[in-house]
Amino acid sequence: MDRHDKLKALRARIAAVETIGEHKRPKGGTRLGIAAIERCLPDGCLAAGGLHGLAGTAAHSFAAFLLRQLAGPALWCRQIGGRSILYPPGFLDHGIDPASLTLVGCRNLAELLQSAEEALRCPALNAVVLEASKPLDLTTSRRLQLASQAGGTSGFLILGPTAARGGPLSLLTAWEVEAAPPPGGTPGETVSRFTWQLRLVRCRNGRSGIWTVTWNVETNCLNLVSLASDRSAEPTAGQRLAG
Repeated sequence: MDRHDKLKALRARIAAVETIGEHKRPKGGTRLGIAAIERCLPDGCLAAGGLHGLAGTAAHSFAAFLLRQLAGPALWCRQIGGRSILYPPGFLDHGIDPASLTLVGCRNLAELLQSAEEALRCPALNAVVLEASKPLDLTTSRRLQLASQAGGTSGFLILGPTAARGGPLSLLTAWEVEAAPPPGGTPGETVSRFTWQLRLVRCRNGRSGIWTVTWNVETNCLNLVSLASDRSAEPTAGQRLAG
């Protein structure tokens, strides 16, 4: 299937979502459910209609958490043949209904960016996750930001391990997310719980901060462990969506 056919299939998929009336509801921001974090965010949430950057070893799991909070149709764009492979059954471990998520594999960066931009402009989608094979420039990120604003769609850009501190990008927020040992245990002790060190590196019209939190997948609750973490750990296989 060539690039034209892939884009045609993607447009058909998006059009099918647009015909489902129950998804045509006003979209709000993504709330994290922890007052200490929400006080740092404008309006107490990750705003819809904007691009948010996620970096770190647990960025994929945090992206899955954000999709879970939005609870609606979403699209995940990534390049084929990268260093990691997306593991679809892992979404079940994160409590995500596979029927609500469309995975798009692109052959190159140009195809990836075009697919993501079209999807971000679609008002029927609640969120678009974008994994780029290399750092984006300011102009490209601004184009994605404008597309997100046009569709009112939440955009989550998965960056490299330390890219949240890198060059200038047009982002509403930039996060570094690392796996951390759960209270009284070790990383990956249970698949139903994920413990992260969340570092809000940049926040437009807000404040930065660092917190250690635990997400209970079964109850879909995020709980604050501490305002700062002593250390972080590499994620285990159970904490990865990509590996």
